[in-house]
Amino acid sequence: MRWNAFNAIAPAFGLTKERVLPFNLREWFRLGVAGILGSSNSFGGFGSGFQSSSSDFLNGSNVTIEQIRQKSLDAMQNYGAIVGFALSAFLFISLILSYIGSVFSFIFVDILVDKKTKISFSKNSNQGFSLFIFNLIFSTIMFILCIVLLYPVVSHFLKGDWSSSFLSGSGIVFYIIVTVLVFLFFALIIGLIKLFVRDFVINYMYAKKTPAWHSWKAVWKIVFANKKESAMYWLARFVVSLLVGIVGVLIFFILVLIFLLVGVILFLVGLLLSLIIPIPALWIVLAVV
Repeated sequence: MRWNAFNAIAPAFGLTKERVLPFNLREWFRLGVAGILGSSNSFGGFGSGFQSSSSDFLNGSNVTIEQIRQKSLDAMQNYGAIVGFALSAFLFISLILSYIGSVFSFIFVDILVDKKTKISFSKNSNQGFSLFIFNLIFSTIMFILCIVLLYPVVSHFLKGDWSSSFLSGSGIVFYIIVTVLVFLFFALIIGLIKLFVRDFVINYMYAKKTPAWHSWKAVWKIVFANKKESAMYWLARFVVSLLVGIVGVLIFFILVLIFLLVGVILFLVGLLLSLIIPIPALWIVLAVV
């Protein structure tokens, strides 16, 4: 099989034009909702709700690591049950949203294939559930790797073992640097895997009606069998994304310039009117207009 991703750009733009034009609010709304929900088919990171209180505490004078550790342990004892319940509820809601997003990933493809098709949750529920389980396993593996990375310093911190050379100045700095680099590497890998799943696995699942893991392995076989073509696809994707980004920035600056020009024109008109017409009369004219 020989193909070139650059040759598919023009047909892709043509199909996109057919899907979004002529403008139909109902069709755009359906496509937008499916796209937004479908983009949430993987887990996001946890936010921190303790920034304000922790910063207030750290603003105090002569704060030591031992004081921070003791405050943390006291907070765990006093509010551990509440925090655990909140995290459990957050995880439960995240699982539900992830499943809904997984199903809507296929609903979105459904609408792209035929913009007149009806949104059917039940039709895509099986494949959505397969993708949901795949994302869940992948996210769990990433979470375990993060725990492994953070365990050494958290373990020493909770035990209050300050005698360890690991917590010395050079030791902790080296650990932080290595951890940051590893997390950046993981972030890159996660981003590439998400792109791979979105661009290939989901579409293969939709076309072949196969589960996520089977589609994952099948797509990798295709990629390895067509290395040059696959590399050309990623190059074409990068070029198109870059061009779209440049066009978006240009449109943004053009809109900003238009708003600035309109603002300057209105300011000059108002200044001219204030010079020609007395202020009381000007207010009367503006009120009438």
